[in-house]
Amino acid sequence: MTYDTHPFSESDVDAKGNRESKTTTVEILDACKEALMEGGWLIADADDWLLPRLINYLRKNWGDVAADYTGGGYRRVGSVTYLTKEGNPDRSTAGMYLSNGGYPVVFAHKGETNRRASSSSRQIVEPPFAHDGFEVTERDHETYDWGSVKPLSPYRTWVEALTDDTDGNLEDEHLVVPCAGTAPAAIGAEIEFGVDLQYTCIDNNEDAFEAFRRRREAELERHSLDQQQDKIGSFTQE
Repeated sequence: MTYDTHPFSESDVDAKGNRESKTTTVEILDACKEALMEGGWLIADADDWLLPRLINYLRKNWGDVAADYTGGGYRRVGSVTYLTKEGNPDRSTAGMYLSNGGYPVVFAHKGETNRRASSSSRQIVEPPFAHDGFEVTERDHETYDWGSVKPLSPYRTWVEALTDDTDGNLEDEHLVVPCAGTAPAAIGAEIEFGVDLQYTCIDNNEDAFEAFRRRREAELERHSLDQQQDKIGSFTQE
């Protein structure tokens, strides 16, 4: 499985000697900070290479709220853990030096925030069994023809927890999804809030939109069928 990656900063590009036109991770982070409203949250997937660089950059340039719980900036590290059918952390991509069973996720916010939630930053994803007649699963790379297909449920949980829907008003809310791929955060938000929550997905791969479109259509239909099943299951015989 392969997918596009970004050099972290200009110095990383210079060290390799091939600047070309690649956007750096730092440029993406700076654009995210500019796009965020005060108190808005950043949720960023990472891997073993990116994680320490991402945290260091956020602490230096956004602030380190984890240090004294004031202001904004880097808040915490969460994760997504895939389970096997036996309930153990997944080792399907295990290497020679242990395995992650998922991936880390970094949380930060721009300035002080009044968006508080008790939802866990560490999410467990059970095996994605086919159901309701769907052969599509959350991690089905071939179905969507996309290298890294992330699950919906963690992002749906986090977006729901950190979105201000006071009195059902979402006019001032806007979810921005850079490096979107199949955009699980956007699809999860649409399942949770419908079309009331605006979102914008951004990706430098022109094939991303088609992968997103196919997944969105499948996931929304699956969710609709799940709701119908829930309604049928709620009937009782007097």
